[in-house]
Amino acid sequence: MSAIGLIGLGSWGRRCADTLSRLPEASLAAVHDISARTLEGFRVGADVQKTADIDEFLAASALTSVVIAAPTPCHLGLALRALEAGLDVLVEKPMTETGSQALELVEAAESLGKVLAVGHIMLYHPSFRELRKAVDSGAHGPVDHIESVRTSSGLPDSDVLGDLACHDIAMAIALKGRPVAARASGAGDDRHAASFELMFTDETLLCGHVAWTDAQPVRRFDLRCSRGTVSLDQGTPEGTGFRDTPLARQCLDFLRCCATRRTPVSAASLGVEVMLSLDALRESIESGSRWVTTEQPAAVS
Repeated sequence: MSAIGLIGLGSWGRRCADTLSRLPEASLAAVHDISARTLEGFRVGADVQKTADIDEFLAASALTSVVIAAPTPCHLGLALRALEAGLDVLVEKPMTETGSQALELVEAAESLGKVLAVGHIMLYHPSFRELRKAVDSGAHGPVDHIESVRTSSGLPDSDVLGDLACHDIAMAIALKGRPVAARASGAGDDRHAASFELMFTDETLLCGHVAWTDAQPVRRFDLRCSRGTVSLDQGTPEGTGFRDTPLARQCLDFLRCCATRRTPVSAASLGVEVMLSLDALRESIESGSRWVTTEQPAAVS
């Protein structure tokens, strides 16, 4: 059983804590949040260490891995510290704030021989697993075009590209590989909505729209293939047990990869490509919606 720590006790961090506590493969050993009040109000087993001191958290002798569910600006620093402390790391999406930061994390994990996973949870959705099987089988022919729509009322003050578009970008990259160019419009000062395109090496396009809205959320991810359309059902399938929920599957994959040293389904390399795509989309918006290449930045010195 793996002794795992959790950093960040916001709404998503609490969901992670609940999931880890219910998995027999995991032993939640320590939790960290900078708010002493949040820690005090967090109910957890008596054997779980609670601390607002990151040094104390990282020094917990039992820990072998950590899940980071803190705010995005904290991801790079916290993940680097955890890796340097000898821990395997699952960092929630978006992986970092920029592509260069994501590359820095990957380089650190590789040099230290640690597992680094990214919480692109839609890659663990049962329907995405079936969608990928359908694509791999070739039954519908090659994918010619991808269309996505994702709206939410969740975090209207946050970056709509980083918080919403990254889900569909991660799925498209998992299916089509590394994109070569991107462009976007919208997401002005209020950052409430954006339309975007990613172009892949075979000139397949992902055309997406994301928005914060008070209306009923929309989730759509459609593959236009040469012999019809294949759509992702993003609802919760009937009869899905706890262990087959996306978050449980994400945590289980991470734990198994820590034990076997295999590459996670939501690998750090995919996280880098998502961040480089987001960098290009943001640059495109700032430059009048022109196409921007998704080139990797110069190597971190």
